[in-house]
This record gives sequence, C-alpha cells and structure tokens, in this order.
Amino acid sequence: MRTGAPVLISFLLASPAFALTNGPAGDASVSWTTARPWVAKKARKAKPKSKGKPAPPMTPAAPAAPAAPAVDPYATLNPAELLAAARLKLADLEYEEVARLAGRLLERPDLTDEQRGETCWLQANALAVMGDMLGAEKSLRLLLQLQPDFSLPPDTTPKVVA
Repeated sequence: MRTGAPVLISFLLASPAFALTNGPAGDASVSWTTARPWVAKKARKAKPKSKGKPAPPMTPAAPAAPAAPAVDPYATLNPAELLAAARLKLADLEYEEVARLAGRLLERPDLTDEQRGETCWLQANALAVMGDMLGAEKSLRLLLQLQPDFSLPPDTTPKVVA
C-alpha cells in the first residue's frame, strides 16, 4: 500500500456513506453504501411549494410547426463559385462536404472541361481520405479521360498516391 493510503481509508471509514468490506480475494476494500443519512434529512425538511393556492389549469400544448425545408446555401452559385467553395472546404479538411459539392458539380452541364477535371481531382482527394478508394479511382479515371497529360501535384497526400 502506498503511503497516505491508511489515512485515506480511515477518513473514508469515518464517513457513514462508506463501508469496509472483504473483497473476493479476502482483502479489505472500501465500498460506497446507499445509506446516506444526509439525504433523508433533506427530504424531511422539504416544505411544500404551494401554500393553499390551487394549481393553474393545464392547457394543451400548441401543435409543433412543420419543419422548414432545408435551405441549400450552394443552390444559387455558379460553377466557378461552387468550385472555389469546394477548394476552401478541402483546405478546411471537410472531406464529406467536398465530396458532396464535387458530386453536385459533376452533374452540372455548364462545366468546362478544365473545371470538370479540377472537380474530379477534388472529389478523388476527398474520397481517398474518407477511405472510398473505388470512388476515388473512378474520379481519377474520369480526370485522366478529360486530361490525359495530368500529373499529380507534389503536395498530394499519400492516401491519394496509393
């Protein structure tokens, strides 16, 4: 036993809330008991809150308002602005949001080939970091179809390189 432990045990045993018991190996251990006399004293001293006044009548609660539809903050942005937002989200390490934005961008018919290629690259990065290697590979294959001379940037994460 460490020094100071006998003092702690004697302090605990002096409290009515603790009890000394024998453990399974026959050693003494301290356990918390449910006999807490100070709780019972507080319960007896509690006074009723109402002093002869009748309780106010209960009125039924108003029905909850229907939930407002979720507002998409990216709905009104053009492709260049969406691509800039995806770049910022990637820099902020918000990979799920990048993958979602890139998916929305790739569905748009008004993307240029350069924007589509960058979108594929952003989506591949996000999916690779999130562990979706098949999705990342699909994005990289689409990128290579759009830009056959594409080479990986020097700051590419190892998960994407693998």
